[in-house]
Amino acid sequence: MPFEMLAEVKRGNTNRTKQLPEDELLRWLGCDNHEAALRLDASADSYLVNRVYREGYEIPRPSLDQLKKIGKDPILIAYALAESDCKIVTMEAKQPNATDKTKKIKRKIPFVCRKLSIQCIDTFELIDELDFRIP
Repeated sequence: MPFEMLAEVKRGNTNRTKQLPEDELLRWLGCDNHEAALRLDASADSYLVNRVYREGYEIPRPSLDQLKKIGKDPILIAYALAESDCKIVTMEAKQPNATDKTKKIKRKIPFVCRKLSIQCIDTFELIDELDFRIP
């Protein structure tokens, strides 16, 4: 997991109106050896991040406001562009091939991955691919 995404997960949902107890995932990630095992030892290539904006979001020069609204998804997608055998795992809904110019910043990871020919699966597909079984 890229360190940018790991930091985002560890931060939790900052849009909550009330404080919720720490969940099991955050507690598990709190162990140094778990975080170290998950963290991808690489850095994002700025050329590939720009390519994601240009080709995936069709925004050649995103404004600061657009960058804030899109978030860190382009960084995650850029890591996948750098590795030919990489798959992105997300629970974001797969959306139709929207061509509406006003919805570029609302594009979900699966849509952008399709545009860039990156494999994208959800958690259930990952469990199936890894053949996880409950004893």
